Amino acid sequence: MQYKDVDSMQILSFVNDYNNKIYFFNYNTRQYMGVFPTGNTLKEKIQGYYIDNDSIYIYSYNSGKVYCYLFDEETFIKDFFIVEKQKKNYDLLTPHSYLTTISPMIKYGNTILSTGYRSGETKFETTVNRPVLTVYNINTDTLTYCANFPKQYSEYNWGGSMLFRLTYYTMKPDGTIVLSFPASHDLAITSINDLQNMKYVYGGSNQIKTIHSFPYRKGSFSYNNQDIWSWYLRTPSYEGILYDQYRNLYYRIARLANKECDPNEQGNKKPIIIIVLDDNLQYLGETILPQNLSLCSSNIFVSKEGLNIQVLSENEDILKFYRYDYAKFN
Repeated sequence: MQYKDVDSMQILSFVNDYNNKIYFFNYNTRQYMGVFPTGNTLKEKIQGYYIDNDSIYIYSYNSGKVYCYLFDEETFIKDFFIVEKQKKNYDLLTPHSYLTTISPMIKYGNTILSTGYRSGETKFETTVNRPVLTVYNINTDTLTYCANFPKQYSEYNWGGSMLFRLTYYTMKPDGTIVLSFPASHDLAITSINDLQNMKYVYGGSNQIKTIHSFPYRKGSFSYNNQDIWSWYLRTPSYEGILYDQYRNLYYRIARLANKECDPNEQGNKKPIIIIVLDDNLQYLGETILPQNLSLCSSNIFVSKEGLNIQVLSENEDILKFYRYDYAKFN
């Protein structure tokens, strides 16, 4: 899903998984604007996309490729890989880009940014060989990797799946990049102009004291996906980080442990917290969102009115959002 504020018009778009097309709506009037592509020219499964003036960049997880088209004419321009085949050694565990609304693909100047991970846990992981941020240079056709997992990831087992391995990030208009790791209270900060320089600042919730790792040694395969899911539901974690350019704020998503939930039931019922930070990532406050709503913490975007979180509904023809306005909570 993507919200764009261009030329005094706000546009909300999203991928329809059923027909592999991107739908566009006028955010203010709720009116349908069109679909891309109009035909069936795109054979690859769309996982994410980025709209850039007159062109659109579409990513396929299956191929690891980005396909660029002229937006209005649907004319194919070029394609390129943002995923490298993993080498057989452990010198560099390159990420496989995995896009969501809160781990998007972003074009900044002549670069394409994305985050991802390689599944699994290995004792060969270090603090410098498992990066999560991929930066593709359009002009030179080169890939650069940076932003490694924090220290606790190389020391302990975090299940190997996207539950604790998927990394989230946001980007300010000045090129500042802030990353959120599920198992870390700290936020990682870098810049598009100096990607190898990274610092960490505390950005955690007052209600999360400790995040315990998965109780198996790295490289152990004596557990299954149900074990990981059950542990995840009973363990607090962090998710997306979003920059609000209208209010110069950051919002970080946290999930509290839910030790009462049945891991056999469908859905993630961990309570959601919105942590609010100022432009310098200083803590301002936090709010637990209503637990009587079925909120989708991975479909969140910032608009002029506030932070919008999708409310799941049994009716797939209706798209609902819960709006969080920090000013009204304080």
